[in-house]
Amino acid sequence: MPLFGFRPSPDHPWITALLFILLSAVSTPAADQAKAKKADKKPGNATVDKTTAKEKKQLVKVLEKQGKTEEVIREALNTITPADRRQALQTVQAIQSFVKAVEAAEKASDSGTESIEKLLADRPKKAVEKPTLLPADIDKLMEVSLAKSGIQAASIAADGTFLRRVSLDMVGLIPTPEQVAQFEQSKDPEKRLKAINKLVDSPAFAANWAKYWRDVIRFRATETQAKRFQPLVLENYLREKFAKNTPWDEIAREMITATGSNEENPAVLLTMAQESKAEETAGEVSRVFMGVQIQCAQCHDHPTDSWKRQQFQEFAAYFSGVRSVNFSGNQIAAGQRVFGVRAAGQAAHKVANPKDPSDMQQFSPKFFLGDKSIDLPVNAPVDARRVVAASYIASQDNPWFAKAFVNRVWYALMGDTFYMPVDDLGPDRKGKNLEVLDAIATAWSKSGYDIKWLYQTIAATQTYQRESRAGDPTASDESAAGANCPTRLRADQILQNLRQVTGKPILGVKPPENARRARADMAKSKAAGVPAPLQGPAGRAILKAYQTFAFDPSTPDEDVVGTIPQALFLMNAPDLNKAVEATDGSILKKILDESSNNDSAALKALYERTLARLPNSDEQKVATDYIKEVGNRNQAFEDLFWSLLNSAEFLSRR
Repeated sequence: MPLFGFRPSPDHPWITALLFILLSAVSTPAADQAKAKKADKKPGNATVDKTTAKEKKQLVKVLEKQGKTEEVIREALNTITPADRRQALQTVQAIQSFVKAVEAAEKASDSGTESIEKLLADRPKKAVEKPTLLPADIDKLMEVSLAKSGIQAASIAADGTFLRRVSLDMVGLIPTPEQVAQFEQSKDPEKRLKAINKLVDSPAFAANWAKYWRDVIRFRATETQAKRFQPLVLENYLREKFAKNTPWDEIAREMITATGSNEENPAVLLTMAQESKAEETAGEVSRVFMGVQIQCAQCHDHPTDSWKRQQFQEFAAYFSGVRSVNFSGNQIAAGQRVFGVRAAGQAAHKVANPKDPSDMQQFSPKFFLGDKSIDLPVNAPVDARRVVAASYIASQDNPWFAKAFVNRVWYALMGDTFYMPVDDLGPDRKGKNLEVLDAIATAWSKSGYDIKWLYQTIAATQTYQRESRAGDPTASDESAAGANCPTRLRADQILQNLRQVTGKPILGVKPPENARRARADMAKSKAAGVPAPLQGPAGRAILKAYQTFAFDPSTPDEDVVGTIPQALFLMNAPDLNKAVEATDGSILKKILDESSNNDSAALKALYERTLARLPNSDEQKVATDYIKEVGNRNQAFEDLFWSLLNSAEFLSRR
């Protein structure tokens, strides 16, 4: 095997010995090396001959230690040539150059590390204080905005309407008839605030919002291999964080800087969702955590915003030097493989010049928002790059970090928000009611990014608790909404509420009849790396049902429309049709038995269970007439139950 261009001959092992004799010069004291260099100016002179003689003596000693015979030693001394020595010296020089390069790189790396440590030490420290912003303060700001727009605010919603809305918003579930009745009968003036706090403190709150953020990331993922990007693992990670009320900046920092396997550190899944590619990761980090769509400047300056290609590539340089890898090796079965993110190759961010693909441009990491960013060294370590990026992004001196989260939460709870789309903010965007956004974002930032405080505060406002209406005909995109606007439920919420209302899991398929075949399907799915909850026929049905109703939560609600597959699912799903039947053990059978001689009471109970409210007079009359027309009580109520589950009201929060 050649060593720096030198290939020892198996017929002449003494050449290798000569090489290592010459290598000893590397450790020769500097004074001696200078003396030898001065003497060795003229090739072929006595000094060179003397040096060669000395090397031959050393060669004899080395070969004797190797146990070589006198004949071999004599042959070595007689056959050594100046060319052999020159080749060995060239190899020594190559090794010396390599050692110097390594030492220089280590010195530069140490210098870069020191500068990064100083940069991080100089960054503002997080300061947490108790928020002073009250729900009433937000209402006052909204009242001023409504008055300027000439919009009449809607009335405060009834208790039942409020409880259904806040239950869906916080935990994703419709309240039970018993919960609605208890809430409506309570005379406690603080009952709404207590209900909000109870819901936010429940495990279901963490589960509901973990699904939301899972979908925020999943719908923009470029990684298509389920074994590499696992949404359920990401969801579990987020659920644990929300359950502990981990501050949002800490979650963001973890996800931005994460490396390792997704089993030990699920936070890597944000990077893995983008195949660990620097440019894709940069665009997604900016969109998710700051609401800034800088990825449009990837190849050229942004066509409408102020972002330049230079700025995007400098930001992308923070995320270079990693790749998605298999952490478990190829000998492990596919279903047991563990993937993750690992530093690999050069950290330097190099991309082709769009005008000249042969010109590879190199970019130093730099943050594009604000004027406090400092260029990192080109060779800054991979881990350090991401830590610095996180220090700029998830920081109290970056207002867009707080605004992006508040903008999303306000939209999810109000159906209207300050910037639309919810992930397209930034200094070049025009929003509305920005004094409200600034007040909330500033207070939330000072709170240390307390997630639960934000939800509790917004839900406690009269602005949130107003009646819903689709929109005000006199309002414009620049005007505040004087009501809570209806929005469609997420896929997971629809399926959860179908199950809660009917008492049966609704998957849209018949249960498998052949248990042995079902087990075989599950084993096959497991071998393919499919997560346990999605294995087998039932798992595939869950996934298909979810995909039928799923949509990107970053999409404006007016762009989220019902589809033919959704309508067919609700109309024809065999398990749903069976669940609405008035058969023994069913929810409807229980309702009808408890009101055997009172259709009006049964109808009220059905509305309370399905929509968390009583029917109005018109609905009562239409239903009563239909029951009489059909002439079969069970069949008529089955049709009514099915109709309510297919209604727009059931499929939305309002």
